[in-house]
Amino acid sequence: MNWFADNISGRDKRNGSEDDSQAEATREKQIKNMVMKSLKNLAAVLVAALLAACSGTGFKTVQVEQFKQTIKDPSIKLVDVRTPAEFGQGHIDGAMNLDVWDSLFVENAQKALPAGSKVAVYCKSGRRSAEAADKLQEKGYDVVNLDGGFLAWNDFRHKRDYVIVVHGGAGNVASVEKDSVRAAQYYAALDSALAIGSKVLEAGGKGPEAVMAVINYFEGNPLFNAGKGATISDAGVFELDACIMEGKDLSAGAVAGVTNIKNPINAAYAVKTKSEHVLLAGKGAEEFAAEQGLELVDNLYFATPKTMRWVEELKHKSKKNGTVGCVILDTDGNLTAGTSTGGRFRKKWGRIGDAPIVGAGTYADNNSCAVSCTGHGEYYIRHAVAFNLGARYKYLGESLEQAADYIINTELNSEHGNGGLVAVDKDGNIAMPFNSTGMYRGYLYKNEGTTGVVSKVGIGPDLK
Repeated sequence: MNWFADNISGRDKRNGSEDDSQAEATREKQIKNMVMKSLKNLAAVLVAALLAACSGTGFKTVQVEQFKQTIKDPSIKLVDVRTPAEFGQGHIDGAMNLDVWDSLFVENAQKALPAGSKVAVYCKSGRRSAEAADKLQEKGYDVVNLDGGFLAWNDFRHKRDYVIVVHGGAGNVASVEKDSVRAAQYYAALDSALAIGSKVLEAGGKGPEAVMAVINYFEGNPLFNAGKGATISDAGVFELDACIMEGKDLSAGAVAGVTNIKNPINAAYAVKTKSEHVLLAGKGAEEFAAEQGLELVDNLYFATPKTMRWVEELKHKSKKNGTVGCVILDTDGNLTAGTSTGGRFRKKWGRIGDAPIVGAGTYADNNSCAVSCTGHGEYYIRHAVAFNLGARYKYLGESLEQAADYIINTELNSEHGNGGLVAVDKDGNIAMPFNSTGMYRGYLYKNEGTTGVVSKVGIGPDLK
């Protein structure tokens, strides 16, 4: 009999009378002891192997989410190994620039980085940073490399720190681009509006504050049909509308047909925050604004030399669509939409368009998107355009761009419902469709964890 058989035999050769049950119990105990001993030996081998692996010298490559958590440690040195030009175009906050293509890369790194410290490196796509990581590891640094580089960082799910999208009206405005002086004025105005919104958000302000600041600027700029520069009614009076809505709780406020409130968007916000109502109109809205201490002005404050000619002449009918609007995804992930307008040229009988109507010209829902419209308001009301866009996104699963394009170019058209809209969804995607010849529009966004912003404006088909 072999060793194993000999040792598991439950028979005590000195006592051949031991019964079978006792022998079986003894045999099971011996087997169990042998198995446990084998497992302990195996565990010891595995632990030794693991320790050996951990003591290896290779650098670690991680995905964006883990890299993001890694660099939160203030002791870790964050290094961008791209060229200075690339670094200057945008980089992760807190990074130092050490160009791996520089022949003195290693020497520069040793001067800038404490010996043996932990270093997190990235480049554009991950290739150069892997090279840098290898060089740094050879010099005794503990290195973590970002898989996919800065491109992956920008494509991270939470990439948008904030987004601002504005419009200054749509219609037959593409010809403005042919006039370099006028075009420059509108480009500058759109850039200024975006910069104002960005400044508010960078200072810690939230969506409603930024929306009001942007629209206040538009309301004070005679280039646009809102506030000072608003178009005029058939009776020779300036009648203004505005609305603001927050997506986090669907709270909204609006005013319509007001004649002496300097900044109608501020009155709309007061309705939202200081009353139990959503929409106030005419004299009632003006009385409410006075009670809230908002700035009131004479109706002719809104006039410009151009609009005064309209007051004097009032002889040519027009389909002027010149509303202004702003939609924002703020740093808290909340959506806000605001719209302000002087309405249609030569409107009668206290006509009110889509701008102050929640769901028609203005809408915001954190579960979908924020929308501000500009165009032939009667059609925008009939099609509940702003709400319709959010519904298609939310319930049909369409992308923001797909839903916006369908509404503007299929449900509406250049003959019926001429105009456009701007929108931003909960993930920071942007849409700015129009079915007219042009739309004054622009956007600005900042990617999470980066410095600098991306901004473009346009009048006709192209953005600059």
